[in-house]
Amino acid sequence: MKTTFTRVSKCKLGYDMQRVDQFLAQAKNCYVATHPDARPGDADDETVSDIRAVHNEIRAGSSRSAASRSDTRSSRSSRSLRSQQRTIDTTIDAASIAGVAFPMVHGGYAPSAVDAALDRLQTAFVQRQRAAVLTQSGEEAWLDATYELARQLYPRLRRPKRARFADAKKTGYAKAPVDRFLDRVNAYFAGKAHVSVHDARMITFPAAKKADAYDEAVVDAYIEELIRVLLAVE
Repeated sequence: MKTTFTRVSKCKLGYDMQRVDQFLAQAKNCYVATHPDARPGDADDETVSDIRAVHNEIRAGSSRSAASRSDTRSSRSSRSLRSQQRTIDTTIDAASIAGVAFPMVHGGYAPSAVDAALDRLQTAFVQRQRAAVLTQSGEEAWLDATYELARQLYPRLRRPKRARFADAKKTGYAKAPVDRFLDRVNAYFAGKAHVSVHDARMITFPAAKKADAYDEAVVDAYIEELIRVLLAVE
């Protein structure tokens, strides 16, 4: 299959092309199988089309550190390095797209392009899921499910600053910037601030060490759950 994802030079690291293509092929098949009416060229498809062209751009491994993801934050990057041994599931949904990780290889796919494509793909899956729930159970059922998902985020928001996540064992995300972002999220849930999916996906945190830092993996997982909530309501 022809791919449109740019590749990094052979002296730089990018996503393993074979693994990316494999995941995107599975995503396309799953999307079409669960939504038989979906065809390339359908109106909302920067979707199946993206899934194809997604066979062309996938995320790069960088963390939420300010210096990662080509100087922007991407949880998928640090996660790709931490989780590259994980096998790719044949059942694809929005959560598995958010958590997918690829090995880093020289001359692979450019991370930023793949990350952007996966973000669009995740959004498409959430939109389809929402449409299915609305059709089968109505808007109240969707809102109830979204509320339950959001409610799981509240406990950390209520914790004191510098104690919202586990400390990093070595290097992690500086606590103060993470706390400021969580304060903003808390204000969002109180109807006093705005936080978008884009904001959550692109947030960056400077690095710090040990007691001055939160564990990256725990913060990344929390923000991915936040993104799921934001996608559900946007």
